[in-house]
Amino acid sequence: MQMTIWKLDQIYNEVLVWTSKTSGFAAWLTLILPFLIFPLFHWLIRIWKNRNPSDGALKRSTPPDATPLSEYTYEVGARMRMVREQLLHISKREMTEFLELNSVNVLERYESGVEEYPLLLLKKIEEFFWIERNFVEHGILPVNQRFHLGRVRFINYIEDGYIPNIFCCPTHRSDLFCYIVMKRYQDDFVRVAVADLLCSFASNGGGRSNIGNLIDAMLTKGVDLYKVPVLTAKLSEWTELKNGCFFEYDRDYWGRTTDFECQKIFNSWYQKHKQSFDEFEGYKKESLAKIAKDYSEDKTES
Repeated sequence: MQMTIWKLDQIYNEVLVWTSKTSGFAAWLTLILPFLIFPLFHWLIRIWKNRNPSDGALKRSTPPDATPLSEYTYEVGARMRMVREQLLHISKREMTEFLELNSVNVLERYESGVEEYPLLLLKKIEEFFWIERNFVEHGILPVNQRFHLGRVRFINYIEDGYIPNIFCCPTHRSDLFCYIVMKRYQDDFVRVAVADLLCSFASNGGGRSNIGNLIDAMLTKGVDLYKVPVLTAKLSEWTELKNGCFFEYDRDYWGRTTDFECQKIFNSWYQKHKQSFDEFEGYKKESLAKIAKDYSEDKTES
């Protein structure tokens, strides 16, 4: 070690002697160049070593001699890997356990196309995470299975344990556009269903009626107003929602805040719907009571 340090000192002293004899830019470049080249060389080595990163300490997703079974198995496997890593943010082990496979290696062979992804497993992923079959089979967007906005559909989701989330557009604030996303935690995973149409808090037509359908479903199933977050989506999230590739997970929530302008309008619409809902429920009870009374009187007379 001491010998190595002595050699380095000797080399550096020789460089200093040379630079003292050399004037101008060349001398300074000789001194600075090593400090630029060595970090760059080290950075390139790191990139080369991690050119195909995967979970854990593994650097390859498949054995070096593995080849895809066919173009179909390769493309489907690659899309499923992209969905798992980039959209769902699920590790190989988590997906292996979800699909009840024997080992992570089996999942790797499916995702690399070495073996065909079984149709039953594809169907399980599509149905659980609401992924479009056309995307899995052909790579056609959207990735999300979108649901049509309707009161009955909202009621079905709420009965299944989903909570509405409203994501508002961070730009073009004159329209106050938003998407309704139904969200549920199940088996340590996040399931989201995205509506197929834009809503608007600045609309008095269809954009408002779509939000009205959600409010009616909330009142029918007893969902409190303050359980539904009205958020300003981050720009990246809004792009994902528009392109049909939005999947919620335990991501960094910085940059996502309550949209107070839209929240105020939502609260107002909710109270108006609640007043009409309560009046209708009261009228319905009175009507049922009257029908029961009339039926009892007719039965007594007969």
